Amino acid sequence: MQNDTATISALFNAANVEVEMGNLEEAAVFLRKAILLKETTNPDEPTLANDYFDLGLMEKALDNLEAAKDAMLNAQELENKAGTGRDLSDLYYHLAAVENNLGNFTAAKLLVEKSLPGIIAKYGENDLRTANLYYHLSLTEDELSNTEAAKAAIEQNIRIEETHYEPTHPSLGKSFYQLAMIERKLKNYEAARELIKKTLESDFAQEEVSPIETGVHFWSLSEVTLEMGDREEAKKIGVHCYNMIDEEIPEDHILKRDMYQYLFRNFPELFEETV
Repeated sequence: MQNDTATISALFNAANVEVEMGNLEEAAVFLRKAILLKETTNPDEPTLANDYFDLGLMEKALDNLEAAKDAMLNAQELENKAGTGRDLSDLYYHLAAVENNLGNFTAAKLLVEKSLPGIIAKYGENDLRTANLYYHLSLTEDELSNTEAAKAAIEQNIRIEETHYEPTHPSLGKSFYQLAMIERKLKNYEAARELIKKTLESDFAQEEVSPIETGVHFWSLSEVTLEMGDREEAKKIGVHCYNMIDEEIPEDHILKRDMYQYLFRNFPELFEETV
């Protein structure tokens, strides 16, 4: 038993060292071994719930979403079994994001709703964690075709983020784009176009701009402009978008193929041979 305790302690220490060095993959290996040994030695150990939660956060950071979900559900089960009545809003907060990324939108929505009161009580209505919950709620409502609810949630997210960030911050750019796509679904094309322009301002304010993301944003701007009836401006934006991604992304990338088809379908005159 004494040897097991020493081994468990050593494994946790090794995991912490690897985290401090930024080696999450190696840290996760040590943490998994420590939890397994602790669980084998003493399955009723009360700290196991925290250990599983920490592992879930690490798996989430490594984008091991199914593993993150399993670890967090283990943490939840242990907390419920212990019956301490401890607030689990932080656990629900992270698990909601995992479920959202896995495409389990109904589960994600329920977790956001369970987490939100506790997160607000603990951190405040204008905390960025609260904003992030509203962002995920907007995504889930949007995927569940609750468009007005999705709009209300992302507007709450933006309201909070604007108290923390400059207008061109990348997080705000992402939120503006989410709202733009909702406004487009609601056929509020002018509002959608202005929000996409804000997203592009955010793109170009960053030191490293992703040509793929920026290409998608320009494409959306072209589509919305076309939907507003301004065909020539939409064509101009579309051509600019294609020229930009043609220089920046690989020839066989799906975005380049789809953008080409969009131009060919909507502006066939661009492909007519001239004599």
